[in-house]
Amino acid sequence: MQESSKTVPFSLIKRRLLVGGGWALLGKASSVAAVVILNIFLARLIDSEELGIYFLVFSVVSIVSLLGQGGLNQIAVRLIAEAIGSGDKAKATKIVYKMLLLNSFIVSFLVVVINAGLVDWVFSNLFHTMMPADLKLSISVWVFSFFGLSFVAECFRGFHDIRMASIFSGMLTNSLMALAFSVAWVSKIPISLSGALNVAATIHFVILMVALIPLWVKVSKYSMGGTIYARDIISMALPLQVTAVTFFLLTQADLWVLGMFRPMQEVGIYGVALRIFALASIPLVVINSVLAPIVAELHAKREIDKLEIMLRGTAFLASVPTLLVLLVFVVLGENIISIVFGASYGEGGVILAILSVGYMFQVLTGSCGLVLAMTGNQTSLMRITFVSGAVVILSALLLVGEMGGVGVAAASALGITIQNIMMIYAVKRKLGIWTHVGSARYVRAILN
Repeated sequence: MQESSKTVPFSLIKRRLLVGGGWALLGKASSVAAVVILNIFLARLIDSEELGIYFLVFSVVSIVSLLGQGGLNQIAVRLIAEAIGSGDKAKATKIVYKMLLLNSFIVSFLVVVINAGLVDWVFSNLFHTMMPADLKLSISVWVFSFFGLSFVAECFRGFHDIRMASIFSGMLTNSLMALAFSVAWVSKIPISLSGALNVAATIHFVILMVALIPLWVKVSKYSMGGTIYARDIISMALPLQVTAVTFFLLTQADLWVLGMFRPMQEVGIYGVALRIFALASIPLVVINSVLAPIVAELHAKREIDKLEIMLRGTAFLASVPTLLVLLVFVVLGENIISIVFGASYGEGGVILAILSVGYMFQVLTGSCGLVLAMTGNQTSLMRITFVSGAVVILSALLLVGEMGGVGVAAASALGITIQNIMMIYAVKRKLGIWTHVGSARYVRAILN
């Protein structure tokens, strides 16, 4: 790994956190708000059973895209940020082109697999429901576009362009979907499950075509240089691939287990609770989206003390608003869901409260998972996530029969708690630093 003799001053870290954090906050807040809005209108356009199927389709699209990415997106952020940090913009450009070729091959394979019957098999054998035959094309386009937009956004993040990363990592697509479904509801335009999926796929594809233009403009400024081999990228990415898939299972296994053993109406109620719960994740996700390239750069320059100060200070900043929101969810969850989505979804309030309690541990431990991923400790992260993912799946399978959504929510909260406890101690063991919420002095060290 190439090191630069130049250190990263706190003034530069502060500027990146404030400017990047502002765009990340706008992007994430807009994206999550748009998701809530689009689901509010969608819940009024289709019934709870179709809404449950919609949530499962989105989950399938996400995990198929994640399987295809193979950890490449996180590696893209790390390698591009390291190249930029060492002043080698030509190498950063070559990394983008090399990964674009790898991603193009993988996503083409995924589209073939989907049309060969993967989605049909999943829904008929796992969720015991049949998908209309005409939806294969929509799901294929959605996977292709979801996959591509994720890659483009992470490339921008590696270049420290948080503005473009935020716009193309959900802000624009979710806002347009919210607009489309709200117009359909206000105009009393009837829409089916198939129509909703077609709208989602079309919007994602159009935005992907738009997103490729500014990425090409950015990388075309520099010539390609440096040495980077596909086999090296893949060897670094594979542990992150296992981690990403396992982490996705950790956060989505509850929905899948519910879909396998309970009626689709219950899946719809659980999915609604998850959408509201996503509001609490905004501060930490915003911080992590800005921190990823900074962590990689500081680690490459061996500025570990500065890294710890930044991590504990930003953990404090993220924890204050998040814990307040989680407290509101625990106390008023049922009322919030009933008002926003309707009384028929009100029982999701207990689910929201349980998920909120579990997430408190993730907030208090800070960005420990991100640090492992961005500092070459992806194998440790993979093992930890595998263990916690197994805990979630086994616990959910044991509890779903008697307790339904409440049981799988408890299993999810347990798995997330175990994962974050293991990750924070792994960071301490590997790097000698803590990532949990620090005192106000860490914030002052960053901002002064």
